[in-house]
Amino acid sequence: MLDIFLDGTETSATVIEWAMSEMQESAVFFTTIKYVCYKNLDELVDNRSF
Repeated sequence: MLDIFLDGTETSATVIEWAMSEMQESAVFFTTIKYVCYKNLDELVDNRSF
């Protein structure tokens, strides 16, 4: 799809590579946030007295 907009130039490959790296970075970012949130939830549950 990007090839249509960018006339199939080398730029399209660069854009695709950039988009892929952005997605990987955001995936790592969200995974880190999930890990931190779940870790905090576990600590909250562990610290709660019944």
